[in-house]
Amino acid sequence: MAAPADVAAACQKACAGGNAYAKGGPRGSIMDTIVFENAWAAREPAHKLFAKIAGNILAQPGEAKFRKLNLAKIMEKFGNFVGIAELLRSVGFVADGQNLVLGDSTPLDALCQALCAWNEREARSAAARAEAERVRAENMKDVAANKAAKEASRAALKSLGAQARQDVAVKPINASVGNAIKFGATQKALPTPPPAPKGG
Repeated sequence: MAAPADVAAACQKACAGGNAYAKGGPRGSIMDTIVFENAWAAREPAHKLFAKIAGNILAQPGEAKFRKLNLAKIMEKFGNFVGIAELLRSVGFVADGQNLVLGDSTPLDALCQALCAWNEREARSAAARAEAERVRAENMKDVAANKAAKEASRAALKSLGAQARQDVAVKPINASVGNAIKFGATQKALPTPPPAPKGG
C-alpha cells in the first residue's frame, strides 16, 4: 500500500502534467458544466463534499470503505447538483448494486486531476467575486462621497442665502437720488439773456 506522502506526490505530478479536467482539456467540459450550470451557493458545499471524498481516498488509497459510496446517500447529499454523476464516473466510480465503487486497481490520476481542476476553478471564482466586491465597495464609497459633497454644497448655498437675507434686514439699501426723479416732471425755463450792446 502506498504511503499518503507518495500518493500526494503522485497526485501533484498528475495535476502538473497536463490536467485532463483543465479548461480546454478532454474532460474540461465536465468541469465547465459544474461551474457554469450550478450557482455558487450549490457549488460550495458540493465542492467540499467531493474534496472530502477524494481526500479520504488519496490519503488512504488502500482503505476500501473510502472507495465505496452509498449511491442513495451520496446523491441525496449532492442533491440536484448538475454534472456530479458525470464527474464521479469519469474518475473511475462504477455502479455496484446500491453503491458507487472505485476499484482497487483504478488509477488515481483522474481523481487527482479532477480535484485539482475544481480547486483551481473555485479559487479563480473566489478571486473574481472578491474583486467584484472590492469594485462594488469602491463604487459605493464614491457614491457616498458624491452625495456628501452635493449635500455640503447645498448647505453652503443655503447658508449664503440666509446670510444675504440677514444682511439686507440689518443694513437696508439707501434710496438713490435717481429713485426720486419722477417721470413726466417739467424743468423750469431759464431766463432769457439780455441783448448784447450795439456799437463800440
